Amino acid sequence: YYRIFYYVAQYQSFTKAAANAAMQKFGGNVVKKEDRELILRVTDLIISNMNNGKLNMTFLSEECSISQMQLYRKVKELLQMTPVEYIKTLRMERAEDLLTSTSMSVQEVMYECGFSSKSYFFKEFATKFGCTPGEYRKKR
Repeated sequence: YYRIFYYVAQYQSFTKAAANAAMQKFGGNVVKKEDRELILRVTDLIISNMNNGKLNMTFLSEECSISQMQLYRKVKELLQMTPVEYIKTLRMERAEDLLTSTSMSVQEVMYECGFSSKSYFFKEFATKFGCTPGEYRKKR
């Protein structure tokens, strides 16, 4: 029971941190309220569906009730990355968080973050952090 409560509390703090990080990427620029709400909605959708294999641009655009092209354009304009890159960034940040704050195995972290291919997860992790997930955990 405690472990479930711990993961729920950790998830909520991760959601807030990711949303704040997304907002900081605006760099002090004036952003329309609708754009800010869209980015917060997209961030929340990504985080709450992170381990969903169907998390992609189509899913996000349907949930946000806007076209894929409009979603792509807005996210690219506001965050300077595509929606797919943003999904991957949040997944990698979540993987880093889980590796440093839990005793979950690397494979459990991989699945929790929505990766189904071990080789792809290791490749993307090494690209972002310069080492494998296991090496990263040992360093921290």
